[in-house]
Amino acid sequence: MVERVGALHAQGLDDTQIAAQLSREGFHSARRSDVAEDAVTTIRHAYRWLDRTGPRPVVREGYHTVPALAQRLGVRPQWVYRRLHTGQIEAEYVTATHRHSSWIQDDPALISRLQIQA
Repeated sequence: MVERVGALHAQGLDDTQIAAQLSREGFHSARRSDVAEDAVTTIRHAYRWLDRTGPRPVVREGYHTVPALAQRLGVRPQWVYRRLHTGQIEAEYVTATHRHSSWIQDDPALISRLQIQA
């Protein structure tokens, strides 16, 4: 699995994509039926396969990160965070991850409403 992580990382895949690919290929973590993203990160760091160009933009089909949504709306990320915190961006549009990131749906009605507020 270590060699495969290295090969996929060299192809430019991020840890989430590598974990998903390894799971599809039948690999699994010690206590899971799939490969955990954290296991990929641990392997990469142990072998010093680090990103030399800085963090890659994170993309998830149909969603925006807070900074990406802020850029699309022409506002600062704090503007978006404030609306998340106050509930002006409703929970039904938001998916939170274990790393405390928020993914906001690319819903036309929501984006239109936020563009009016911005």
